[in-house]
Amino acid sequence: MINPTNYSVVEGSTVLTLNSNYLQTLSVGNHIVGFEYAYTAPGQVQYSYEDSITTRLTIRAADTANNTSDSSSDATVSTRNPNTGDTTNILIWIITLLGTLAAMIVLFVKRKHQFR
Repeated sequence: MINPTNYSVVEGSTVLTLNSNYLQTLSVGNHIVGFEYAYTAPGQVQYSYEDSITTRLTIRAADTANNTSDSSSDATVSTRNPNTGDTTNILIWIITLLGTLAAMIVLFVKRKHQFR
């Protein structure tokens, strides 16, 4: 469990920022970070939500040869976007949308000419 003074969170989101002082205490290598959160909706209907998620945090050794700026940062954090499983090709949906739009225009024009 990480002390709350070592991170900040954005309310209503899954954005958690670890403080640089805390990151400097971690050893170089991989670390598993877990988040547990619970939510109870305000109002007359009682709605509760609990969930957890884990991710991998990689601490790399600082490049001391090129480090000419602030020397207080001894570790860098590697972040990657998570794989959400959405591999949909957006081009197919755009083509389908354009084809449907063209068919609607053709039908509209034909119907308009029939009633004249």
